[in-house]
Amino acid sequence: YRLAVEDREPFETIRHNVITLITPVLEVDGRTRQVEWYRRHVAGHTDRNNMPPRSPPFWGHYTFHDNNRDGIMVSQPLTRNYLAAFFEWRPTVSLDLHESVPLLYVSGGTGPYNETIDPLTIGEWHMLANYEVARVTGMGMPGVWTWGFYTGWYHGYLLWVTNNHNSMGRFYETFGNGTAETMERDISDASYAGKKITTRQWYRSVPPPAKLDWSMRNNTNYMQTGAIASLEMVAENPRLFLENFYRKGVRAIERGRGQPPYAFHIPAEQRDRDAARQLIHILRLQGIEVGVVTKDTELEDHELAEGDLIVSSNQPFGPLARNLLMKQEFPADAEHSPYDDVAWTLGLMLGVETNRIDDAAVLGVAVDALNLRRDFDVLLIPQFGGGTRAKSIVAGVHPKWSPLAYTTPEYPSHGVILSSEDITGGIGFVGLEAIRLFVEAGGTVVALGSGTTLVTETGMVHDVSVKRPSGLNTPGSVITAKVLQPDSPLTYGYPELTHLFRGNGPLFSVAKHRRYLVPLQFGTKYVGPDAEGDDDDEADKSDSDDAPPLVQSGGIVKGELDGEAAMVHITLGDGHFVLFAWNPMHRHINQHDHALVYNALLFWNDLEQPAAPESASP
Repeated sequence: YRLAVEDREPFETIRHNVITLITPVLEVDGRTRQVEWYRRHVAGHTDRNNMPPRSPPFWGHYTFHDNNRDGIMVSQPLTRNYLAAFFEWRPTVSLDLHESVPLLYVSGGTGPYNETIDPLTIGEWHMLANYEVARVTGMGMPGVWTWGFYTGWYHGYLLWVTNNHNSMGRFYETFGNGTAETMERDISDASYAGKKITTRQWYRSVPPPAKLDWSMRNNTNYMQTGAIASLEMVAENPRLFLENFYRKGVRAIERGRGQPPYAFHIPAEQRDRDAARQLIHILRLQGIEVGVVTKDTELEDHELAEGDLIVSSNQPFGPLARNLLMKQEFPADAEHSPYDDVAWTLGLMLGVETNRIDDAAVLGVAVDALNLRRDFDVLLIPQFGGGTRAKSIVAGVHPKWSPLAYTTPEYPSHGVILSSEDITGGIGFVGLEAIRLFVEAGGTVVALGSGTTLVTETGMVHDVSVKRPSGLNTPGSVITAKVLQPDSPLTYGYPELTHLFRGNGPLFSVAKHRRYLVPLQFGTKYVGPDAEGDDDDEADKSDSDDAPPLVQSGGIVKGELDGEAAMVHITLGDGHFVLFAWNPMHRHINQHDHALVYNALLFWNDLEQPAAPESASP
């Protein structure tokens, strides 16, 4: 409230120079439980030595205080939300407010510090801490200190989301009572870093008294005063923190190029492939780039196989990659005991083979990035207009109309379900390449009707192209179809002879000797390597005399459809394309066809590479 309305300093400068994001409560479920527990069991108790437990049995659904230890595995919604907010806003400084020690501790840590953290970050920790200690102490508030609590080694706290990604994360500890009641507190025996909290030290110039009355109001006053001092310091030096954020990324890349380990090798063949998948998922959640080796490569001490994974150190978050994958060596001569875990090597923790590579030649190994594949298994490309071509999908709305907004709240009917400040342009060549890499890495693309042109007209596949036969007109008709691959998951649940509701749109050109790519066709005419020529009128129109008519309802004005491919299944790298030569989700009316799409979505990871029969030509 004060940041929003006060018109005196430092608030004017803070509003002018700092974008401030405030999360009042990170664990909202936990706060509700804590408040209700207080009202139910703790309210009215003021003798700290004679009162019920001050906290409920747990805060979140599955965790208690370790909800603040999830910065490595990112297993909790709390952590995922925080990480997502970081990647959306990229704050240069974060500040967590905690309650534990008297009266206000400003983090700096005794060390040993985590060895992968840029010295710029450590300098920022001390610079801000010393400023806040001086500023708050100067306002007549005793018991403000730094250094003598915590180490700075373990990087799994929530606040380390920022430290791990080239920003600067820090925290306060204030003297919370764990209750809303005011009570007398005796801190005469409290010691940190081997020194009494009530003694004067270089890092605590004005110690607190041995006994004091303490309330939630006192606690909040200390938090608020310190937070304003922190904002004031950043507002007075905005360029410094922004430049440091940039420099840390540059230095990370340079460090990854200049000193080992240069990369980490994760073999594709693992004892526990699901654990390896989880490891890659964690790395990608953390924003770390993972590459797929495109061909067998021999290095000085390592052999890399096609399909193996490489995590290079020369990337903006390369130090975090090192931190997660290297062996930790906590200094044996550390002056103070560890504050938390001292090891977290993910390969060991998950049971995944990872190999450190100290050969700089690894930086030249050809790899493909994972992109989309980390977040999705299947992409569904919908039907567009019947005459849609790939160009219109890639290019989209002409940029001359930019910006063309589709947003709320000024126009409440806009921005629902999706919104954008500018809807001009299409997926572009970058988006096209992302789709190609997604499939090569094992993803599946299901494309309907004219949406297939994004695959067939752009050269993503070689053995299938698009064609638009002159004069063919099937304006929404029920067409006989034949299942050619009854054992394929794509045709599960359909009899050999069935029907489809087809409107106008492109068809596929598939050579006769590649009909093994076609699990389903229009009509019953046999089209294969040993089929008669196209001019053989009646002999090959169908494979039986009692075949149903091609058109079961509606009509074909003119043109030939019998024997054309209705569905194509083709692979690229480790992934699959499933292409429909009609729109099986047309206006929600052709529900008989819907299951073919559901098959593709449900069985995406059960598809095998289509194989040519032995009699087919290569």
